[in-house]
Amino acid sequence: MHYDRELKLTETNIAKGIAVILLLIHHLFAFPDRIKYDYVSLFSLFHERGEFYVGHFGQIAISIFLFLSGYGLYKSNVQSPDHLMQKSYSRLKKIMINYWIVFLLFIPVGLYFFGNSDRFQNNSIMDFLRNFIALSSSYNGEWWFLYDYILLLLIFPVTFQAFQRNAWVTLLIAGLVFYNSYSQGNYYSIMYWQLPFMIGLFFAKYKLYSWIGKIYDSIVFNNIIFDMIIIVVLFRFRTTSQLFEKTTIDIIIAPLFILVSIHLMSKLKLSRVFAYLGKNSMNIWLTHTFFCYYYFQSIVFLPKVSILILLWLALLTVLTSIIVNSIIGLINNKVYTKGIDISTSKVGGQV
Repeated sequence: MHYDRELKLTETNIAKGIAVILLLIHHLFAFPDRIKYDYVSLFSLFHERGEFYVGHFGQIAISIFLFLSGYGLYKSNVQSPDHLMQKSYSRLKKIMINYWIVFLLFIPVGLYFFGNSDRFQNNSIMDFLRNFIALSSSYNGEWWFLYDYILLLLIFPVTFQAFQRNAWVTLLIAGLVFYNSYSQGNYYSIMYWQLPFMIGLFFAKYKLYSWIGKIYDSIVFNNIIFDMIIIVVLFRFRTTSQLFEKTTIDIIIAPLFILVSIHLMSKLKLSRVFAYLGKNSMNIWLTHTFFCYYYFQSIVFLPKVSILILLWLALLTVLTSIIVNSIIGLINNKVYTKGIDISTSKVGGQV
């Protein structure tokens, strides 16, 4: 009997929801030099505020998003592999419309009210246009990810065909490209970040989650405590290991972390909450640093206590996502009347 434990759409949304919360923690607590306001920490770790280390672990969100994107794109195209370029263009169009709406909601506010900040002080028409088409992230430093993701989407038809012909050779080439970037210390380039995306394709092609899930489910003491122990072990390994650069460790542990965290959320009855966050993950990612860094940091840190600050930021970005989704829905209803769908549930699902 075939054992199918491949990730379903709801499960990938849960994983994205977990990842986006980790991303919020990362930007709230991993960079104290960016924060002007103090907060009450809930625990200490390694003689430091515990939130600081959890925040650094939250960087794994990048690898999770890329892995899930590669995984989802392969699964959604393997049954109908025709017109891959057209499909990639359609996905890119949806993402860019989402991005442009967020851009037009937040960037004019920054230019008008925060024009004297370093981020906008030397602004020009060319800077505006480069940011508008995602060639630059000078308006929001955390938007660097979008440029790399666009490139991955554009080359996806080629990588998909390569994986169909010989997945092992393709993954080996991706590993060599990654190693070249890693050896040069270039941790923020497409050469580096293509690897978790390719690993996602590899997992989907060979249905590796069915194999890993079968082993995981066979463990007698598989329960909430066991899931939490696995996550603590991964956290400890990522925090203390000197073997690799931390984001390289993320690429290694992300697939297992995804599986265990989905299991844990199911057992804690939190799957629906994180699935909802996952559906809004793109908007949360695009907007959260405007709140916690650039425009409204004083508002974000009003609750004072770390967990309340996190929940408050999550609420602010979810409410903003609802507004963005409503605008996209309005465009979809009023402008695109010939069957062209730019619904936000599909847009957010791509990242």
